Amino acid sequence: MAKMRTLVILGRKESLTSACGGWKLPAQGLGRGMGMDIEDIQRKLVAGQFEFSLHGLKRIVERNISENEIRRAGQSAEMIEDYPDDKYSPSCLVLGFTEDNRPLHLQVCYSSADMLKIVTIYEPTEEDWMDFRIRRSK
Repeated sequence: MAKMRTLVILGRKESLTSACGGWKLPAQGLGRGMGMDIEDIQRKLVAGQFEFSLHGLKRIVERNISENEIRRAGQSAEMIEDYPDDKYSPSCLVLGFTEDNRPLHLQVCYSSADMLKIVTIYEPTEEDWMDFRIRRSK
């Protein structure tokens, strides 16, 4: 049975099941050709000017990541990888820390001039990352 959760996203309370029913998700592939600027990314994350890909929405539910944690991670966000030739739109991987010092990786791209799209989000492990910034060789 699907689990019902309530999330506050972009200032709205929304109910969704673990299958992510009921969400209107943004169109794919917008923003091509726009460079990724860390100061703009930080500003948009802190201000709550972000939305999620379907994959990103599933990840926040599975990993119990709140809007407040995303906004707080935006305050300290730093770009650790850049993907200018990503499949749908240029994107990058940013690292930020929550109020409780929880590290978060967010892969982001621009979905429009006003919005940032969170493609995926997760807590990096020390097993896979050095200082949460550099990928370890496998």
